[in-house]
Amino acid sequence: MARIQRIGPLWLGVGEEGPLSDGDLSVREALAALKTARTEGDAVACWADLHHDAFRAAAAASRLFGRTAAFHRALLEEYDAENDAELAPTAEALARAYGDVRAAAEALHQHPNTVRYRLRRAKAVLDMPDAPDREFAFLLGLVFLDRTNPLLGR
Repeated sequence: MARIQRIGPLWLGVGEEGPLSDGDLSVREALAALKTARTEGDAVACWADLHHDAFRAAAAASRLFGRTAAFHRALLEEYDAENDAELAPTAEALARAYGDVRAAAEALHQHPNTVRYRLRRAKAVLDMPDAPDREFAFLLGLVFLDRTNPLLGR
């Protein structure tokens, strides 16, 4: 290890221990952890230490997840294009703010009531008009998960 470190920076990603039949999953975990180590400037990152970023990396690897998220984003973006609205950016801001309307409003330079109005419209567009705010914020967190992940380079 000392010899390798003399050559230059070393980044290491470590996956979780598991049965041999799940070896491919451990390799994927290690690669995601490696990306985190490089991005964060840490020498070593373990899958178990990634917490929510582990879920982001796992979600990014699933085509079905990505397709479902893209479908929901497309519904909002199509509404925006047809109605000169800003539902998609507002929904993404809420996802980035982990459901905090005031933080989303601040990021958008809008009044919180404007954000709340847009979110009510977004609920209607996604056919969830009666969904509790927490449930809707959770859904948006999933819909925009790939865009809110700092490790995916967006």
